[in-house]
Amino acid sequence: MQRLSIEELEPGMLVGRTIVNSEGKPLLVKNTALTEHYISRLKTLGLTSIYVKNDLSDVEIPEVVSSTVRISVTKTLKNTFQNLPSKGQLDTRALKKSVSLLADDIMSNRDVLFGMYDVSTHSDILFFHSVNVCILAIMTGISLGYNELSLMELGVGALLHDIGMAFLKPDVFNKPGPLTPADSELVKKHPENGFNVLRAQGEIPLRSSHVAFQHHERWNGSGYPRGMRGNDILEYARIVAVADVFEALVSDRPYREGYAIDDVFTILRKLSDVYFDPYILDIFMSNIAPYPVGGMVKLNNGQVAVVLSTNKANPYRPQIAIVVDADGSLLCPALKIDLSQERHIQIVKILTGKEFKLFRLLLNNSVTEIRQNKPRTGWR
Repeated sequence: MQRLSIEELEPGMLVGRTIVNSEGKPLLVKNTALTEHYISRLKTLGLTSIYVKNDLSDVEIPEVVSSTVRISVTKTLKNTFQNLPSKGQLDTRALKKSVSLLADDIMSNRDVLFGMYDVSTHSDILFFHSVNVCILAIMTGISLGYNELSLMELGVGALLHDIGMAFLKPDVFNKPGPLTPADSELVKKHPENGFNVLRAQGEIPLRSSHVAFQHHERWNGSGYPRGMRGNDILEYARIVAVADVFEALVSDRPYREGYAIDDVFTILRKLSDVYFDPYILDIFMSNIAPYPVGGMVKLNNGQVAVVLSTNKANPYRPQIAIVVDADGSLLCPALKIDLSQERHIQIVKILTGKEFKLFRLLLNNSVTEIRQNKPRTGWR
């Protein structure tokens, strides 16, 4: 499975993962063959990329949280954001239930690495983002040995870290370009606005409220709103700070596609001990799949493989299926290898969308040639 930008989609490609909105309504279901009409409609809805199948392997991708729970939590959060400006109150019972649902799923899938990223319409970005930040924060809290109470406090704070955005017009945070200075000032007020909302709710823990207040503070003191630094920043907020930036980088935005995971890892490492607590960052990254299941990778011997499964204890050495030999010929059947047992084989890169399209084209040509008993074309 490969995430491709909308501009890279072609009629005939198969949808690799069902695309849903924040209400759980399917926009396009898995295995749907794309048409020019569907591609045009996706553009109109504001999607920047989607997942497509790779024609070689229909790998079942494990999810940290089930789609049923994701949809339920996202709908609850959307209602919270939409009702807050008029009602001024939060349904804290529903929000805590949402965090419990997420935590239960995550605990049941503790060996699963986070490796599937949401695609969403412009209008739904904030809700999908907040749910993912909550999932990532809870995974980190579990790795840190948090008890049930601490996970609940962290989870509530993470799910509501951007609640201050509820008072902004959607065209501000969904703007497909740079913010004006005036808009930037409005956005910078969302941590304090969120804190004031949360601390006024009797059943929201104060530490959860401080997550909203402090998630833009930075380890070196360069953040806002108070310029806090180091251990003066609440640990929950230090966790959410990493999750917030990570999720924003890997996800699509109105003004850009999401970054590739290897690029995101590079960016986060550069920000260690600058924006982020280095210890928290290391724990956080231990829960992320550097080579997501279903993705295609190139090896140091020139072969191309599909990632079959990941090992949380050794995430950089997944199980793979080699599908193309170094000379460009298809391997039928594919050769399955556990990289933790084959130390001489290294993954050198994840295939980009453009490389995937080239590979898919040559793959189709190879299949045609095989059927016609012609020599196979190579791929490098």
